[in-house]
Amino acid sequence: MVHLRKSKSNSIIVCDTRRALLQHVSPGHQLTIALSGGVDSVVLLHILAVLSKEMHFTLAAVHVNHGISDNAGYWSKFCCDICHSYRIPVHVAYVQVKKGPGISLEASAREQRYRIFDRIQADYVLLAQHLDDQAETMLLQLFRGAGLRGLSAMPTVRNQQSHHSPKILRPLLEVSRCHIEAYARQNELTWITDESNDDTTFDRNFLRHDVLPIIRKRYPQYPDMLLRSSRHFSEAVLLLDELAQIDRDNCLVAGRLNLQKLRKLSVPRAKNLFRYCLLLHGADLPSTARLNEIL
Repeated sequence: MVHLRKSKSNSIIVCDTRRALLQHVSPGHQLTIALSGGVDSVVLLHILAVLSKEMHFTLAAVHVNHGISDNAGYWSKFCCDICHSYRIPVHVAYVQVKKGPGISLEASAREQRYRIFDRIQADYVLLAQHLDDQAETMLLQLFRGAGLRGLSAMPTVRNQQSHHSPKILRPLLEVSRCHIEAYARQNELTWITDESNDDTTFDRNFLRHDVLPIIRKRYPQYPDMLLRSSRHFSEAVLLLDELAQIDRDNCLVAGRLNLQKLRKLSVPRAKNLFRYCLLLHGADLPSTARLNEIL
């Protein structure tokens, strides 16, 4: 039987999760949590196991075994054991992660995970990414020279490529890592630690361990400030999409972009239109240099 210990920290994180779920989840919905076995997903699983009774949704879990670590088999068993203790069905998906030309191991593993998520039979796949993850993602995108769409970071809800696939839902995006860890300790939860999280050759770990502690000393509220900025960027992206839709309606002739009408647009508007059209077709966005060449 899953229960919550009474504390202010518990109340805050549960209320934040409940509020995020209530905006999207209805009674009878099927939710599947992506369970890595780390503290973030273990805490989210614990909260969802409680809220499922209150909100009347069905809960399952999926664990993706990347096979990268020597401990991968143990992690899969841990996730199965914890789900069985909660009486929650769990599916373990085995994938092969390989580095490709210009693709990091992290990016390849992420791509494989989302392929699994795309095939799950559910209304939502829930990820345990939180406020600090959001800040890290935004900074990584900034250092990669991303545009507004990249800097808007992770949305709370997003569609996957297929219309038949479950939506991705991140109910902990406004919850800090320290609150998640405090919740885990107060409820005496157990979790696993991925040894690669300490490897600073990975960009995210370098930011987390070497850069952000220094920033936090000067700007202790930086995750909240970056979250606010990402929302401003997200609003700007929505406005650009609305402009692109107007330009697309004006430039399309028999389902194709008319060059004469396209030439009447400013270069920034033409770029915006091209990006929008590519996204509508599920294509990867070209680099700035490649987009300039296309135009």
